[in-house]
Amino acid sequence: MTEKKKEKKRTLKRQEILDGALKAFCEHGVKSTTIDDICDKVNCSHGLFYHYYKNKDELLQDLKNHYKKIQDDEIDDILLAKVSPSVKLKEILLRLYAYLKENEMFAYHFYFFLTEMYRLNESGEIPSKKPNENGFANKIYELINDGIKTGEFRNDFSPCELLSSLFSNIIGIVVTYLLIPKNVKEYYKLPNVSLITSSILNHGGINEEKFNV
Repeated sequence: MTEKKKEKKRTLKRQEILDGALKAFCEHGVKSTTIDDICDKVNCSHGLFYHYYKNKDELLQDLKNHYKKIQDDEIDDILLAKVSPSVKLKEILLRLYAYLKENEMFAYHFYFFLTEMYRLNESGEIPSKKPNENGFANKIYELINDGIKTGEFRNDFSPCELLSSLFSNIIGIVVTYLLIPKNVKEYYKLPNVSLITSSILNHGGINEEKFNV
């Protein structure tokens, strides 16, 4: 076997372990998940697991790094667009929902991301104040804050409260999607993003830009 094929095989196996660990973390929680749980998901031996990772913490960090770039790349172009905060938020949600339909592992990833965000913030508030944590949450927080300043989003709740409400809705959608049988998923219609964002919009005379969903 050539070195190129060996490297490809290692990359695929590492991805397989990451995907298996992701499912295990979603099912059992990070603290409760054991190496046995991960190996069962991947159908691999402990020896193979430790060939790629020293421990669970190293795998967890690799998992976060692996998917962080996906989040950043996909929303940065939307955030830079010259449109209103509500249009940006809806476009981000549409992008996320499209990925749910296209890739089941993305659903597991996003569920993991959201639950980890809450787990890491002992105060229960988001976004995290810890450096380099939850960049996605902080970006949505700033987007909501901009919407409040321009009068587009309601100001009777704090940005953190609006963000928490929004993410709670998204968690429910993601969990529902993960629980739907595979033979039903193709017929399942994801919620209208206008309905999801309506709870944070200021309807007191604000003319929202036209947005087709």
